[in-house]
Amino acid sequence: MCAALIAVCETLGYHRIEAAINLDNHASIALAQAVGLQRECLRRGFYYEDDQWVDHLIYVALPTDLGLREKPPEIAL
Repeated sequence: MCAALIAVCETLGYHRIEAAINLDNHASIALAQAVGLQRECLRRGFYYEDDQWVDHLIYVALPTDLGLREKPPEIAL
């Protein structure tokens, strides 16, 4: 588990951390898995790169995945 992910959730109040990774980017896939992100889905034609629509793997972490409690969103007035 990555302390940085926990800090982002606790300090910045993020509810979801998400990474969209090209299918052939094996180093980024390994890094996402190493820090505790979980593969959620494949998004077909997600980004337009090099004159074509490219599929991406989506890796995510929610506070509960990191052992943290869910918090409701804070509303700024």
